[in-house]
Amino acid sequence: MSLSDTPGTTENPAIHAVADCGGTHTRLELWRGDELLVTENLGSANTAATSDTEAARIYAELVGHIASRVPDPVDTYVATAGFDDPTADRLAEMFADAVREHRYLGRIHLFNDILPLLFTDEPGSESVAAIIGTGSAFWARNAQDDITRVGGVEWVASDEGAAVDVGRRGLVAMVRAADGRGEATTITARAGLDDAGALRLARELGQDSRPKKHLAVLARAVTTAWEEDDDAVAGRIMASVVEQVEESFAAAARNLADPAAATWVICGGLVGGCLPYQRLVLGACARASGGAAQVHVVENALGALRSFAARGCASRVGNRYRRTVVS
Repeated sequence: MSLSDTPGTTENPAIHAVADCGGTHTRLELWRGDELLVTENLGSANTAATSDTEAARIYAELVGHIASRVPDPVDTYVATAGFDDPTADRLAEMFADAVREHRYLGRIHLFNDILPLLFTDEPGSESVAAIIGTGSAFWARNAQDDITRVGGVEWVASDEGAAVDVGRRGLVAMVRAADGRGEATTITARAGLDDAGALRLARELGQDSRPKKHLAVLARAVTTAWEEDDDAVAGRIMASVVEQVEESFAAAARNLADPAAATWVICGGLVGGCLPYQRLVLGACARASGGAAQVHVVENALGALRSFAARGCASRVGNRYRRTVVS
């Protein structure tokens, strides 16, 4: 199916595409002005959770979906958790290869997935953005649009408060319960395992070069045990991860002139999918910010990306945090 258009006219506005590539899945939307034309859901292209080869395949599939539907030049905005200092140039190469393979016409703008949340306000303002999903990241932006990254840098040494963190702690609790070092917990049953299964899973993940996505799945068992079983072990896990989230918020706040006047934006599947946890995170935000009034939980990351693109915020992002691929 082809979606042709005449770019730039009021009657028939240009088509644009937005894609959010998170730690669990990739979502693509094609829009003509304010009309949603196409949605696609693909696998994760985050190289913290999958191989470079699989990431390149997902990115190529994404570009192919757009190129097959839009014969005219199109601007695509891609927010990906896979964008980092060591990976940015390789990421641009992957998309350049996909552009050539699928004869895509137009430009593809690549950003770290937190930037659309960080640039929700006008120049001269300050903001903090946090993603708490499969992984986590905490960034701050001052009134001069200087960006500071305070979390989510190392795949196995951060991700505070995210599903990976919660799931890893849950796995440790299951193993401790299984071998007698720790107290019994319903986390094991909520994960669909028995003691032997928990021990086996721990061994398997110890041999996995990319265990993040498997650990993240276990977060649901922890939050369910906490919410529905009032499990003491799960409760301590959630209290502990919130303490680390608050530490990350506080680190971000130290980069701002007036944290209480800043806009704080929080997004991510874990904080959005578990309301009791969300309340704890919002409490941590209030304490770390000194009582900020502008605190928003964003459920639609693609909506934030569309707004970011429409308001021309890409021009405010320094070269370190963006790449543009041109056909």
